[in-house]
Amino acid sequence: MNNIPDHAFPDPEQLKIQHLLDEKRRQELAVRYKVTFHPNPHLAADGELNWMEQFETFDHKHMNPASLTVRAALGYPQVKSLQAINPDDLAEELDALLEFMQLNGFAVDFLCEVDDRDAYAFIAEELLDEKTDDMRGTGMTSHFTYEEFHPNAEYDAKFWAHNFVHALLSHYRDGVELALSRAEVYDWHGAPTTREALLRRVDTFWKIHSTINDVKVEAITCQIDDDYATVELGTSWTDVQINPPDLIKIIGRAHLRMKRSDDGYWETIQARVPGWDF
Repeated sequence: MNNIPDHAFPDPEQLKIQHLLDEKRRQELAVRYKVTFHPNPHLAADGELNWMEQFETFDHKHMNPASLTVRAALGYPQVKSLQAINPDDLAEELDALLEFMQLNGFAVDFLCEVDDRDAYAFIAEELLDEKTDDMRGTGMTSHFTYEEFHPNAEYDAKFWAHNFVHALLSHYRDGVELALSRAEVYDWHGAPTTREALLRRVDTFWKIHSTINDVKVEAITCQIDDDYATVELGTSWTDVQINPPDLIKIIGRAHLRMKRSDDGYWETIQARVPGWDF
C-alpha cells in the first residue's frame, strides 16, 4: 500500500515555474522602488536551502549584531509620500509596498483593523526610519507590529481579560497570577479585598472542578475609561464530576474590570465568571 499522499513531493517543473514568477515579480518591484534586490546567497538553483550555511550566517549576525534603519536595509527605496498618492490608488500602493518589504525580509503585522491611509503613513513616515538589527543574508524575516507603535487599548484590554478567564478555566496558575493585579483588587460584590484571598478562591474553585475541559472564551464588548476598562466575554466550559457522577456544562457571560498597569498591559482587578465569582 502506498501511504505517501499525493503532491508530497513538489513537481520540479512547477518549482522552476514558481521561481521564475517570483523572480519576475522581484524585478517589477525593483523597478518600481528603484532598488536592487540582493538574492539570498543560500538559495540554491534547485530551490533547496543550504541550511548549514544559512545557520552560520544567522549565528554570526546574532553574535555580532549591527544596527541600521529599515530604509537602509531595504536599499533606500523611493517610496511615494502619502500626499502624492491618488486615494483611488492607495490600496494598490500599500499592497505593493508590503510585498516589496516581505521580499526583502520585513513583515508588517496588523492585529486590529487599520485603514489603508494610516497603514501606509505608518510605514512611509515612521517604520522606514526605525532602527533594526541587520539580518540581511540570513533568510530570516523581521516582523514589526503596528500596535507596538500605536497601542490599541480596547484590543489590549480584551486580550488580557481573555487570558485571565482562559487561565482560570484551564487550571493555569501562572497565567492567573500574571493577569491578576497586585495592588488593587475587589471581590465580585465590588468590595476591596486582597490578592491572596482571591487566589485562595481560585484554589477552592479548582478543587471543586478538577476536570474542566472544552473551554471556550471570546471577548464581546469593551469600554475604556482612562486607565480602567470593563470587558464582557462569552464563556463556556464543562466538568465531569466523579462522585457523584455528573456532567456540568456552564455557559454565560463573564464581566471583568481591568486596570492599565505601569508596564502598559492590563491587569484584572475584579471578575465575575459564570460558575465562579470572586
